[in-house]
Amino acid sequence: MIDLLYDINVRCLVLGIGGAGVNAVQHMAQHMTDPNLTFVGVDTDVRTLEGKSVPHKIALGHKKWGVSSGGDMALAQQSLQEHRDELQALLDEHELVVVVAGLGGGTGTGALSIIAELIAELKKSVCFAVAMPFSFEGAAQSSIAQENLNKLAKDLHAISSKSPIFTVYGDDIIRKYGQVSFQDALNKSNDELMHVVQGLNIISSPTPVMNISFDNLESAFSFQGFGAVGMGYCNDADNPSKAQTATKNAVNALSARPTHYKIGKVLIYMTGYDVGINDHQHAHKVAKDLLKLDNSVPIHCGMVFDDTASDAVQVVIVVSES
Repeated sequence: MIDLLYDINVRCLVLGIGGAGVNAVQHMAQHMTDPNLTFVGVDTDVRTLEGKSVPHKIALGHKKWGVSSGGDMALAQQSLQEHRDELQALLDEHELVVVVAGLGGGTGTGALSIIAELIAELKKSVCFAVAMPFSFEGAAQSSIAQENLNKLAKDLHAISSKSPIFTVYGDDIIRKYGQVSFQDALNKSNDELMHVVQGLNIISSPTPVMNISFDNLESAFSFQGFGAVGMGYCNDADNPSKAQTATKNAVNALSARPTHYKIGKVLIYMTGYDVGINDHQHAHKVAKDLLKLDNSVPIHCGMVFDDTASDAVQVVIVVSES
């Protein structure tokens, strides 16, 4: 089945909550210039928030505190409740919302349950991109983060929200990039969160699109459970296997290892000028082989024809938990 879609200007809100979330959104705002993206930083630490170069900011509870929650999730929840109407209005203005936070137990973590409640009232796509600690931060911190991740998944399940959680694990950063400095590790973590947002934004905001065996655009970011996003490129004019190479690079760039969960579905979204049906067939096989999928796992392919892409092929892969 081939469906032809026309220009869809999907407005995407990227909401960074807490210290880690605000830092990540600031990083994204500096590297992403799509006019359909709105970056907002939300934090209880007003003084730090004021020094961030985030286009839009919401200072939580500033009338009473004006400093960080100090790891007090209850305090973060209380302060967010005071801004519930403001946040609701902001969410209503966008079709796609990506909530970015760290799960260390502070403002970002405390706010997620309130966000989950708001999601129950929304009829739009909402995703969570969350960062997990590095193992060198200590077993206690990792345990807190895992508990909070499980709680977020449980809260979303309780309200039957199809809001996927894209998780970036600190130790996956070390696996990918080696023993980098602490600051570089934080920067790489922000890069991984940014790539999640980039991939979802590419899929959600096509100009003339032709989808092939692709359920619909929202299936990329409307499922329950955990998932990962990867982007890959190949711009080698002499490479007859550009699509396969870009697909391999996308799988290798997934924001979380597939071993963190059992894969239930794979979406392959390819952009290029000279891309054919055979390219999708080859990409399908590459993804299946690299991800070690059996025939029971569906792989859906979508295509965007971009006459400005020249010889380049870009692939975005979204994998979801079964």
